[in-house]
Order: sequence, then structure tokens, then C-alpha cells
Amino acid sequence: ECTEERVSFSVPDGAVLFAGSRRGVVPAPTASLLVAGLARLGFSFLVGCAAGVDERFRYTLSLTAVTEEHACVACAFEKRAAEIGRTWLFASLVVPEGVNPRAALRRRTLWLVKRADLLMLFPDDPETGRWGRGSALSRAFHTDDCAIASASS
Repeated sequence: ECTEERVSFSVPDGAVLFAGSRRGVVPAPTASLLVAGLARLGFSFLVGCAAGVDERFRYTLSLTAVTEEHACVACAFEKRAAEIGRTWLFASLVVPEGVNPRAALRRRTLWLVKRADLLMLFPDDPETGRWGRGSALSRAFHTDDCAIASASS
């Protein structure tokens, strides 16, 4: 469970990670259907703190009956964690402070992927299927025990 302790928290089994481009757009109905359906199946949720796909799923999670212990926002920067933490969503800095910004984003992505049982990726351009850097890193890093679903809107 995600708790508000800064030192330690855990991600429940059965976690789905929504990830994709900062410039990507996921239609609200698509995000709502995915969250509602996966919540009914007992999944918990992981999402990053960026704009685009992350932002859509954070917003969708904030509108649903998903409880705080079933949704966790992983942040690369303390400022973002504090901003998001002012909402009901649990947000945590998952990268050591002082890491350069580019490395921090990579470490945050890897932190998320390592804890996900299902990785739901949304490409930069659904027509061409081209992935952004973070999505490509997520896809390349997945392990055999993590299912990947490539989604387009």
C-alpha cells in the first residue's frame, strides 16, 4: 500500500501503470473506461507526474471512487510531488534529490516500470505508432512478468 510516509511505502500487487508522451492525448472517455474496468478487476494504479498521458490519468483517478491506497503518483522532482500531494492523490518523490533532471526522469520511469504488473503505453502519434523516449525506455525495460498493452486513442 502507498502510505504518506516519506521513508517507506509499498505498491500493492496488481498495479497497472499508465504511461506515454507528455504531448500525448488520451480522450477522457477512454481513460474513464480503462480506470473503471481495471478498478473493478482489483487493480491498483501507478502514474507519473508529467503532462499529457500522466496528467489525463491523474485527473481521471481524481474523479473516480479509487481510494488513495490504490493510486500512487511517482514524481522525479520534489516540487511536482508537493503540487500533486495537495490533491487527494498520494504523490511521492521516488528519485534521490540532487540527481540531474534528465537522469531523474529516467530513474522515475524505471521505478514505475519495476513495480507495474501491467504497463499500458500510449504512443506519441497513434497513427505512426512512434514512441516517446520515456515510453521506449518503459517498453525496453519490461520484464517477462510484466504484461504490456500498447494502446492508441
